[in-house]
Amino acid sequence: MQFRFFSLFALVASAGFQPAIAQDETLFVATPFTDSETFTGGIEGPACDREGNLYAVSFQEKGNIGMVTPGGKASLFVSLPEGSTGNGIRFDREGNMFVADYSGHNVFRIDPATKAISVLAHEPKMNQPNDLAIGPDGTLYASDPNWKEKTGQLWRIDPDGAVTLLASDMGTTNGIEVSPDGGTLYVNESAQRKIWAFTLTEQKTITDKWLVKEFADHGFDGMRCDVDGNLYVTRHGAGKVLKMTPKGEILREIDVLGSMPSNLCFGGPDGRTVYVTEVEHTRVVTFRVDRPGLSWMRWREGGKNGSAQESDGQKEEVRDLFLVAGQSNAVGFDADPAELPEDPNDEKVRFWYRAGDPPPDEHDVTSGDRWISLQPQPKGTPKPKEDGVPRQYGNFSHAAGGFGPEIAFARTLLAKEPGRKISIVKAAFSGTGIGQDWDPDAPGEAGSCYRALLEEVREASAAAKAEGVTLRPRALLWVQGESDAKPGEVELYDERLAEMIASLREDLDAPNLAALVAVNTQFGLGKNPHMPAIVEAQKAVAENDPRTVYVDTAEAPIINAAHFSTEGTLDIGRWFAEAFLKLESPAAEAKGKPAPKKKPQPAPVKIPEGVTAHRGIDYATFGERKVAMDVFVPEGDGPFPGVLLVHGGGWIGGQRQAFERFAVELAKRDYVVGNIDYRLATEAKFPGAVLDCKAAVRWLRAHADEYRLDPDRIGGVGGSAGGHLTGMVATTGHDPEKFEEAQNSPGQSAALQAAVLMGAGVDQVSRVKEAKNQRIENCVIFFGAEFSENPDIYAQGSPITHVSEQTPPLLFLDGEFDNPGERYVEMRKKLDALGVTNEFVMIPGAKHGQWGREPWLTPFVEAVDNFFRERLQ
Repeated sequence: MQFRFFSLFALVASAGFQPAIAQDETLFVATPFTDSETFTGGIEGPACDREGNLYAVSFQEKGNIGMVTPGGKASLFVSLPEGSTGNGIRFDREGNMFVADYSGHNVFRIDPATKAISVLAHEPKMNQPNDLAIGPDGTLYASDPNWKEKTGQLWRIDPDGAVTLLASDMGTTNGIEVSPDGGTLYVNESAQRKIWAFTLTEQKTITDKWLVKEFADHGFDGMRCDVDGNLYVTRHGAGKVLKMTPKGEILREIDVLGSMPSNLCFGGPDGRTVYVTEVEHTRVVTFRVDRPGLSWMRWREGGKNGSAQESDGQKEEVRDLFLVAGQSNAVGFDADPAELPEDPNDEKVRFWYRAGDPPPDEHDVTSGDRWISLQPQPKGTPKPKEDGVPRQYGNFSHAAGGFGPEIAFARTLLAKEPGRKISIVKAAFSGTGIGQDWDPDAPGEAGSCYRALLEEVREASAAAKAEGVTLRPRALLWVQGESDAKPGEVELYDERLAEMIASLREDLDAPNLAALVAVNTQFGLGKNPHMPAIVEAQKAVAENDPRTVYVDTAEAPIINAAHFSTEGTLDIGRWFAEAFLKLESPAAEAKGKPAPKKKPQPAPVKIPEGVTAHRGIDYATFGERKVAMDVFVPEGDGPFPGVLLVHGGGWIGGQRQAFERFAVELAKRDYVVGNIDYRLATEAKFPGAVLDCKAAVRWLRAHADEYRLDPDRIGGVGGSAGGHLTGMVATTGHDPEKFEEAQNSPGQSAALQAAVLMGAGVDQVSRVKEAKNQRIENCVIFFGAEFSENPDIYAQGSPITHVSEQTPPLLFLDGEFDNPGERYVEMRKKLDALGVTNEFVMIPGAKHGQWGREPWLTPFVEAVDNFFRERLQ
């Protein structure tokens, strides 16, 4: 054993697996990584993929797996089949995920790309299984405790799924790990407080059992190795993680800020971040260590998610992809190539670019639709003047051309991480504004630059693939803002920037894409009064998105009122790189980047004279859970027609305060408005939110006299997911046998007399069938099942399914840039056939979700008012 350990250490050292440790870096000190109650008390099984995403079981409820990004953003990754409960998680070199299903006696294989779940192994003779270990050849080993009897077994699961019993006469086997050289299997027994080791033979059987360490108190749980073969062991009840040698010598004890650590894993870009699942506070804590984890070393050795992958017998290279976009300072208008120092690292970087003026056209300078090495771009041929307007900005001010922040960015990354493989796609256009040129939803010139960026990325990716290179999107470098620093634009900048970043992540299928945002804060030499608001808007977007970072350019030298000098351009490229490295470094993140914060509730709207607000009224109770609404009542004797107002948020987010301005505007027009919260899908699956909305209608009727409400005239209004829920109430409210419970406001009707659906999905079956892989994550969360598993529940959760002659008049209301009317074609056909009144109205210039803010709020409210004045009389 000593010989194997020494040989492996020499191999690791000679292979260069020795990431540098910053002199000021704090090691072996735990800090919280996720909020408490992000996971349940069943939190277990942590494992990191090569991207740095962390996976753990029991995300907000048992029976699923949650994913936490390197920035700390947690979300549901996948729901396990009915009756299954996950525990240990491991990844192989190919990127496949394996999960121990202790209640179903399975080991699952999950494809992270498609989230398809298959059973690798099923063995009824297993008690569980509990935790998993993986050998260098991909063989799995499973611990299998019987907690009641305080006994345990060990199993081997071969890559083809064959299951072999290795030992049946052990104590409560729990944590399990294979040494880096594959020659030793470690197992701990929780109740007996012992750590055992076995020699793994060439036939993958075990022999030569010996005791590594025995303790007098506290149990064990998970156990993992670093690249040197040292064991990291969680001490359940003691609140510690031990670092110990293969001989059992304790090197360190690390306090994990809670008494019950359940398991751990290694991750991070250098493999030196340890993540610990901690049961007492139902959270993940993290600390930095001096040596990488074994799993990190195996990622480095290859696999389809590693630096190289096998494809038809050939190794395929994987490169990090960075996007550079924005306006003239991203183009690099005044950066002089003659002042650019040479750097041999530029030859290592693959570069693809397009730069010019909006809209993108044939006069742009490009790399010729091919990959080249990193270099300045030529000046090109400017387009002739049109109506006296020069068209030359994108072609640089110097005869030799110019360059943007991409050069210093790549040079800085390679100086710090010489082994990183970098590719850059640049699509930057001078004089552009985020609203007038970079709108992801606009079909015309307003979206031309955004579409050009997507086009270049897709063509570059296809060209790289043809050369055997896979591109992995990592970050957007965004230098833009001056054209938005003017009245009518600056007020919308934060929303537009956040939407563009979100759209880019979705369109590139890169949910963890980082966004580094900056603007020339000195634009206008201090004479532009709106530039400070752009700066604050960029900061606000970064504050609310853990994968977005604001990069301050205030100290970068400028050459004129609009542009950075050569030195300034190099500065911001270097600052972008430093920001990216800080964002990707868990240790630095813990110091300088806060964990994602819950979005603060909007400040209450000032209530005008003539309207009274009654806030925080509990309209329904489910067990100990109370659900609230705010009621807005107009001045006068009434009785007034009532309106149920239902917020959006994809069923998994949102709050009633987002609709408060809408509620006030309706109250000013003589409606009693009940603006409600409802249980989100992360708390109550379908039909929970529908039950809540129908209970709210019954509550309004039960309290009609108190709030001067006419119980025979109640309408409903909802936006997005709230529009879907409003549609469900409208089509089922007359039928107490559908989606109702009896305990809240019994004896009242949930029927609506009219309803307005804004940007609402009314046919979830057709919607998911048209989606990629027939899967929409929010639908899976809302319905609690994949469409393939339970298509009937998707149908039952669709308003179109419940349309009848008793459906009240409906208004479908969309913005001009929100696929106007397309969602409702089939439902309107059914309504027409039944003789049910229905209308469609489009609000010019509006996009999805803009019904809550001006200049679109007023036309949306007026459309609702016009419809209700005719239908609620």
